[in-house]
Amino acid sequence: YLKHSLIDNFVRGSRVDPAEVSASLCLSGDVIPIKNDFDGECDVDIYPLDLMKIIISKLSDEQIGKFLWFVSGSSGAPIEGFSNFRIGFSVKEAVGTQVYYSFAAVCFKRFTLVLHERSAKRTFEEFVKSISLSSGFAAEEV
Repeated sequence: YLKHSLIDNFVRGSRVDPAEVSASLCLSGDVIPIKNDFDGECDVDIYPLDLMKIIISKLSDEQIGKFLWFVSGSSGAPIEGFSNFRIGFSVKEAVGTQVYYSFAAVCFKRFTLVLHERSAKRTFEEFVKSISLSSGFAAEEV
Protein backbone atom coordinates (compact mmCIF):
# COMPACT_ATOMS: atom_id res chain seq x y z
CA TYR A 1 0.00 0.00 0.00
CA LEU A 2 2.68 2.51 1.03
CA LYS A 3 4.65 2.15 -2.23
CA HIS A 4 1.51 2.69 -4.33
CA SER A 5 0.40 5.58 -2.11
CA LEU A 6 3.73 7.37 -2.62
CA ILE A 7 3.48 6.86 -6.38
CA ASP A 8 -0.13 8.13 -6.42
CA ASN A 9 0.84 11.21 -4.40
CA PHE A 10 3.78 11.90 -6.71
CA VAL A 11 1.68 11.54 -9.87
CA ARG A 12 -1.37 13.42 -8.62
CA GLY A 13 0.28 15.61 -5.99
CA SER A 14 -2.91 16.71 -4.26
CA ARG A 15 -4.96 15.98 -1.18
CA VAL A 16 -8.19 14.07 -1.72
CA ASP A 17 -11.25 16.08 -0.66
CA PRO A 18 -13.53 13.98 1.61
CA ALA A 19 -16.60 15.79 0.21
CA GLU A 20 -15.72 14.62 -3.32
CA VAL A 21 -15.31 11.05 -2.07
CA SER A 22 -18.69 11.24 -0.29
CA ALA A 23 -20.37 12.63 -3.41
CA SER A 24 -19.13 9.64 -5.44
CA LEU A 25 -20.90 7.06 -3.22
CA CYS A 26 -23.90 5.15 -4.65
CA LEU A 27 -25.95 2.77 -2.49
CA SER A 28 -27.61 -0.28 -3.99
CA GLY A 29 -29.85 -2.73 -2.19
CA ASP A 30 -31.70 -2.51 1.10
CA VAL A 31 -31.98 0.65 3.14
CA ILE A 32 -31.56 -0.40 6.76
CA PRO A 33 -31.97 2.00 9.69
CA ILE A 34 -28.86 2.28 11.88
CA LYS A 35 -28.54 3.71 15.41
CA ASN A 36 -26.60 6.96 15.23
CA ASP A 37 -24.62 6.42 18.41
CA PHE A 38 -21.81 8.84 17.53
CA ASP A 39 -21.55 11.50 20.23
CA GLY A 40 -24.33 9.88 22.32
CA GLU A 41 -27.22 10.46 19.86
CA CYS A 42 -28.76 6.96 20.14
CA ASP A 43 -32.35 8.02 19.59
CA VAL A 44 -31.84 9.10 15.95
CA ASP A 45 -31.71 6.57 13.10
CA ILE A 46 -29.58 7.17 10.03
CA TYR A 47 -29.34 5.22 6.79
CA PRO A 48 -26.35 3.60 5.07
CA LEU A 49 -25.58 6.41 2.62
CA ASP A 50 -25.65 8.97 5.44
CA LEU A 51 -23.52 6.66 7.60
CA MET A 52 -20.89 6.34 4.86
CA LYS A 53 -20.76 10.12 4.50
CA ILE A 54 -20.20 10.41 8.26
CA ILE A 55 -17.54 7.69 8.12
CA ILE A 56 -15.70 9.45 5.26
CA SER A 57 -15.82 12.75 7.18
CA LYS A 58 -14.23 11.07 10.23
CA LEU A 59 -11.37 9.46 8.30
CA SER A 60 -7.88 10.95 8.32
CA ASP A 61 -6.18 11.78 5.00
CA GLU A 62 -4.21 8.52 5.25
CA GLN A 63 -7.40 6.53 5.96
CA ILE A 64 -9.15 8.13 2.97
CA GLY A 65 -6.22 6.98 0.84
CA LYS A 66 -6.61 3.47 2.28
CA PHE A 67 -10.36 3.57 1.57
CA LEU A 68 -9.73 4.56 -2.05
CA TRP A 69 -7.10 1.81 -2.29
CA PHE A 70 -9.62 -0.61 -0.75
CA VAL A 71 -12.29 0.09 -3.38
CA SER A 72 -10.30 1.11 -6.47
CA GLY A 73 -6.70 -0.08 -6.17
CA SER A 74 -5.42 3.51 -6.13
CA SER A 75 -4.92 5.63 -3.02
CA GLY A 76 -5.34 8.96 -4.79
CA ALA A 77 -8.00 10.86 -6.64
CA PRO A 78 -8.79 9.61 -10.14
CA ILE A 79 -6.72 11.36 -12.81
CA GLU A 80 -9.90 12.67 -14.45
CA GLY A 81 -11.29 13.76 -11.06
CA PHE A 82 -14.35 12.58 -9.17
CA SER A 83 -16.99 13.98 -11.54
CA ASN A 84 -17.48 10.62 -13.32
CA PHE A 85 -16.10 8.39 -10.56
CA ARG A 86 -18.70 6.30 -8.71
CA ILE A 87 -18.14 4.01 -5.74
CA GLY A 88 -20.98 1.57 -5.36
CA PHE A 89 -21.77 -0.15 -2.10
CA SER A 90 -24.29 -2.43 -0.53
CA VAL A 91 -25.03 -3.33 3.07
CA LYS A 92 -24.88 -6.63 4.91
CA GLU A 93 -25.64 -7.24 8.58
CA ALA A 94 -23.19 -9.18 10.72
CA VAL A 95 -24.81 -12.26 12.22
CA GLY A 96 -24.37 -13.18 15.86
CA THR A 97 -21.16 -12.38 17.67
CA GLN A 98 -18.85 -13.20 14.76
CA VAL A 99 -16.88 -10.25 13.40
CA TYR A 100 -17.15 -9.73 9.64
CA TYR A 101 -15.03 -7.22 7.79
CA SER A 102 -16.30 -5.10 4.94
CA PHE A 103 -15.00 -6.29 1.58
CA ALA A 104 -14.55 -4.88 -1.90
CA ALA A 105 -14.62 -5.82 -5.58
CA VAL A 106 -11.86 -3.53 -6.82
CA CYS A 107 -12.46 -4.11 -10.53
CA PHE A 108 -16.01 -2.81 -10.15
CA LYS A 109 -15.26 -0.06 -7.56
CA ARG A 110 -17.82 -1.63 -5.22
CA PHE A 111 -17.74 -2.66 -1.60
CA THR A 112 -20.01 -4.19 0.99
CA LEU A 113 -20.41 -2.33 4.26
CA VAL A 114 -20.97 -4.79 7.09
CA LEU A 115 -23.25 -3.41 9.82
CA HIS A 116 -22.38 -4.44 13.35
CA GLU A 117 -25.27 -4.43 15.82
CA ARG A 118 -26.91 -1.71 13.66
CA SER A 119 -24.59 0.67 15.48
CA ALA A 120 -22.94 3.51 13.54
CA LYS A 121 -20.06 3.73 15.99
CA ARG A 122 -19.31 -0.02 16.00
CA THR A 123 -19.70 -0.19 12.20
CA PHE A 124 -17.23 2.71 11.86
CA GLU A 125 -14.68 0.96 14.10
CA GLU A 126 -14.91 -2.30 12.13
CA PHE A 127 -14.84 -0.45 8.79
CA VAL A 128 -11.57 1.28 9.71
CA LYS A 129 -10.11 -2.15 10.55
CA SER A 130 -11.34 -3.45 7.19
CA ILE A 131 -9.65 -0.77 5.11
CA SER A 132 -6.48 -1.07 7.18
CA LEU A 133 -6.18 -4.86 6.96
CA SER A 134 -7.51 -5.74 3.53
CA SER A 135 -6.12 -5.41 0.06
CA GLY A 136 -9.69 -4.90 -1.17
CA PHE A 137 -9.67 -8.14 -3.14
CA ALA A 138 -11.24 -10.59 -0.69
CA ALA A 139 -13.53 -10.91 2.31
CA GLU A 140 -11.88 -11.61 5.62
CA GLU A 141 -13.53 -13.25 8.58
CA VAL A 142 -12.08 -13.53 12.08
